[in-house]
Amino acid sequence: MTASEHVPRCPLHFGRDMAPGWVGLWQINAEVPSNLAPGSAVPMTLTAGGITSNTVTIAVE
Repeated sequence: MTASEHVPRCPLHFGRDMAPGWVGLWQINAEVPSNLAPGSAVPMTLTAGGITSNTVTIAVE
């Protein structure tokens, strides 16, 4: 699994279980690299097995 070109080489951490309080939702925690430039609208996608997720927008301070 890889992150997008806007957030390259982003370490991903998977929980053993589903996301707390949600049914059928897996939680993936992405560790934002310390050298990522700050921005209020940084797009991020995940790709696994050649399939890319929808884009989410994160803020980096």
